[in-house]
Amino acid sequence: MVDSSSSSSSTTTSTQGAKATARTAQDLERVSDSFKEEKEINVKVNVDNEIGIIHQSSAESKRQSELAAIKVKAEDIELLVQELEITPERADRSIRENKGNVVDALRSLINSPA
Repeated sequence: MVDSSSSSSSTTTSTQGAKATARTAQDLERVSDSFKEEKEINVKVNVDNEIGIIHQSSAESKRQSELAAIKVKAEDIELLVQELEITPERADRSIRENKGNVVDALRSLINSPA
């Protein structure tokens, strides 16, 4: 004779186990999806940052080319170095940023913080 309560208890336990396994699988799937989305967002942010750096580098490179094309007289650099006690590199940069105008370069150096 088969004990029906034992058989039904075994079926109930097995059904509960299957449900628990299904819930665990669903939870794992949600965590995996969340992680995947977060990873995709991080990749997109990194790509956007890299694109921004490339654009910035390109703009800086263009600016450097424009400044390099400006003619600067050695006596203008020497004047700023002697009068303001700055490095020749800073004097040269200031003159170039002011399109070769030594008076404007002098004004910008005087009015700018050290």
